[in-house]
Amino acid sequence: MHANTDEDGFVKKMAYTPGNVHNSKEFDKLLGINKHKNKNKIKTCGEVYADSAYANKKNDEKLSQQNNKVLHRAYRNTPLTDRQKQENKQRSSIRYIVE
Repeated sequence: MHANTDEDGFVKKMAYTPGNVHNSKEFDKLLGINKHKNKNKIKTCGEVYADSAYANKKNDEKLSQQNNKVLHRAYRNTPLTDRQKQENKQRSSIRYIVE
């Protein structure tokens, strides 16, 4: 299940997918992006807080236009920096509402 909520946790949009569908595939639907229009621009009314399962280059570019970011993800032999950990902690303190 994927959800787009407001700051109070009320669901605005939802999507259900089988477990074999990667989370990043639902990103455009949740943000209301029309694939036939300009794919690289999103219009959000507020902040976007997405977990690292939505991380990929395309989504990061869309969010960077709005000064929003997906949670940082550590990779093999590349641990998170202290700054990235702090940013994740700050974002998670808001994201918990929907979790």
